Amino acid sequence: MNTKLIQMTNTNIGAIAVDSFLPFGTITRRFGVGGNYPTYITTNSNVDTITINDEGYYDITYNLSFVATGAGIATISLYTNGVETYTVSETVAAGSTYNVTLPYTVRVYAKNCNAPTNNPMNVQVQLGGVAITSGTSNIQIEKRV
Repeated sequence: MNTKLIQMTNTNIGAIAVDSFLPFGTITRRFGVGGNYPTYITTNSNVDTITINDEGYYDITYNLSFVATGAGIATISLYTNGVETYTVSETVAAGSTYNVTLPYTVRVYAKNCNAPTNNPMNVQVQLGGVAITSGTSNIQIEKRV
Protein backbone atom coordinates (compact mmCIF):
# COMPACT_ATOMS: atom_id res chain seq x y z
CA MET A 1 0.00 0.00 0.00
CA ASN A 2 1.43 3.37 -1.01
CA THR A 3 -1.25 5.55 0.63
CA LYS A 4 -0.38 8.18 3.22
CA LEU A 5 -3.14 9.20 5.59
CA ILE A 6 -3.72 11.10 8.81
CA GLN A 7 -6.99 11.23 10.73
CA MET A 8 -7.61 13.37 13.82
CA THR A 9 -10.74 13.33 15.98
CA ASN A 10 -11.97 15.79 18.59
CA THR A 11 -14.87 14.43 20.63
CA ASN A 12 -14.96 17.30 23.11
CA ILE A 13 -14.92 20.71 21.41
CA GLY A 14 -15.95 23.38 23.89
CA ALA A 15 -17.27 26.85 23.13
CA ILE A 16 -15.64 28.33 20.01
CA ALA A 17 -15.90 31.99 19.04
CA VAL A 18 -16.57 33.24 15.52
CA ASP A 19 -13.43 33.51 13.34
CA SER A 20 -11.50 31.00 15.47
CA PHE A 21 -9.56 28.06 14.09
CA LEU A 22 -11.02 24.73 15.18
CA PRO A 23 -8.85 22.30 17.18
CA PHE A 24 -8.34 18.99 15.39
CA GLY A 25 -8.06 16.80 18.50
CA THR A 26 -5.90 13.71 18.72
CA ILE A 27 -4.46 11.46 16.04
CA THR A 28 -6.75 8.45 15.66
CA ARG A 29 -5.14 6.96 12.57
CA ARG A 30 -1.92 7.61 10.69
CA PHE A 31 -0.09 5.45 8.23
CA GLY A 32 2.44 5.78 5.46
CA VAL A 33 4.97 3.83 3.45
CA GLY A 34 6.88 1.46 5.70
CA GLY A 35 5.62 3.21 8.84
CA ASN A 36 7.40 6.42 7.81
CA TYR A 37 5.25 9.53 8.49
CA PRO A 38 7.18 12.64 7.41
CA THR A 39 4.33 13.57 5.05
CA TYR A 40 2.29 15.04 7.92
CA ILE A 41 3.72 17.11 10.72
CA THR A 42 1.60 17.60 13.83
CA THR A 43 1.59 16.76 17.49
CA ASN A 44 -0.87 14.46 19.19
CA SER A 45 -2.79 17.23 20.94
CA ASN A 46 -5.48 19.80 20.23
CA VAL A 47 -3.54 21.60 17.53
CA ASP A 48 -5.35 23.64 14.89
CA THR A 49 -2.81 23.04 12.09
CA ILE A 50 -1.65 20.02 10.10
CA THR A 51 1.39 20.54 7.88
CA ILE A 52 1.67 18.55 4.64
CA ASN A 53 5.33 18.14 3.78
CA ASP A 54 5.27 16.09 0.57
CA GLU A 55 4.25 16.94 -3.00
CA GLY A 56 1.09 15.51 -4.52
CA TYR A 57 -2.70 15.69 -4.49
CA TYR A 58 -4.50 15.34 -1.16
CA ASP A 59 -8.17 14.69 -0.43
CA ILE A 60 -9.25 16.55 2.70
CA THR A 61 -12.53 15.76 4.45
CA TYR A 62 -13.50 17.71 7.57
CA ASN A 63 -16.71 16.93 9.42
CA LEU A 64 -18.12 19.05 12.26
CA SER A 65 -21.18 18.28 14.37
CA PHE A 66 -22.02 21.28 16.56
CA VAL A 67 -24.59 23.19 18.60
CA ALA A 68 -25.02 26.81 17.44
CA THR A 69 -25.16 29.64 20.01
CA GLY A 70 -27.38 31.83 17.84
CA ALA A 71 -29.31 31.97 14.61
CA GLY A 72 -27.61 32.83 11.33
CA ILE A 73 -25.32 31.29 8.74
CA ALA A 74 -22.49 29.18 10.14
CA THR A 75 -19.48 28.78 7.85
CA ILE A 76 -16.62 26.30 7.96
CA SER A 77 -13.63 27.46 5.90
CA LEU A 78 -10.57 25.52 4.82
CA TYR A 79 -7.35 27.57 4.96
CA THR A 80 -4.14 26.54 3.21
CA ASN A 81 -1.02 28.50 4.12
CA GLY A 82 -3.17 31.21 5.70
CA VAL A 83 -5.42 31.73 2.66
CA GLU A 84 -9.13 30.87 2.65
CA THR A 85 -9.44 28.12 0.06
CA TYR A 86 -12.97 26.70 0.31
CA THR A 87 -16.06 27.35 2.45
CA VAL A 88 -19.27 25.49 3.22
CA SER A 89 -22.22 27.02 5.07
CA GLU A 90 -25.35 26.03 6.94
CA THR A 91 -28.30 28.15 8.07
CA VAL A 92 -28.67 27.50 11.81
CA ALA A 93 -31.00 28.23 14.73
CA ALA A 94 -29.86 28.84 18.31
CA GLY A 95 -29.51 25.68 20.40
CA SER A 96 -29.95 23.28 17.50
CA THR A 97 -27.45 20.61 16.44
CA TYR A 98 -26.01 20.55 12.91
CA ASN A 99 -23.58 18.48 10.90
CA VAL A 100 -21.42 20.06 8.19
CA THR A 101 -18.91 18.31 5.92
CA LEU A 102 -16.19 20.12 4.02
CA PRO A 103 -14.62 18.03 1.20
CA TYR A 104 -11.77 19.48 -0.86
CA THR A 105 -8.70 18.42 -2.85
CA VAL A 106 -5.44 20.37 -2.68
CA ARG A 107 -2.21 20.12 -4.61
CA VAL A 108 1.15 20.50 -2.94
CA TYR A 109 3.81 21.33 -5.51
CA ALA A 110 7.32 19.93 -5.56
CA LYS A 111 9.96 22.05 -3.92
CA ASN A 112 12.26 23.92 -6.31
CA CYS A 113 10.01 23.65 -9.37
CA ASN A 114 8.44 26.34 -11.58
CA ALA A 115 5.05 25.98 -9.88
CA PRO A 116 3.62 28.11 -7.05
CA THR A 117 5.51 27.77 -3.77
CA ASN A 118 3.26 26.01 -1.27
CA ASN A 119 5.44 23.25 0.13
CA PRO A 120 5.09 22.70 3.04
CA MET A 121 1.34 23.39 3.19
CA ASN A 122 -0.38 24.29 6.47
CA VAL A 123 -4.02 23.16 6.70
CA GLN A 124 -6.48 24.82 9.10
CA VAL A 125 -10.27 25.02 9.46
CA GLN A 126 -11.99 28.20 10.67
CA LEU A 127 -15.46 28.73 12.13
CA GLY A 128 -17.38 31.77 10.88
CA GLY A 129 -20.77 33.43 11.11
CA VAL A 130 -22.05 31.88 14.35
CA ALA A 131 -20.26 30.78 17.53
CA ILE A 132 -20.79 27.24 18.83
CA THR A 133 -21.30 25.93 22.37
CA SER A 134 -20.00 22.41 21.78
CA GLY A 135 -19.18 19.93 19.07
CA THR A 136 -17.24 16.98 17.71
CA SER A 137 -15.04 16.87 14.63
CA ASN A 138 -13.04 14.59 12.41
CA ILE A 139 -10.47 15.47 9.75
CA GLN A 140 -8.95 13.03 7.32
CA ILE A 141 -6.21 13.90 4.83
CA GLU A 142 -5.22 11.24 2.35
CA LYS A 143 -2.61 11.45 -0.38
CA ARG A 144 -3.82 10.24 -3.77
CA VAL A 145 -1.77 7.45 -5.24
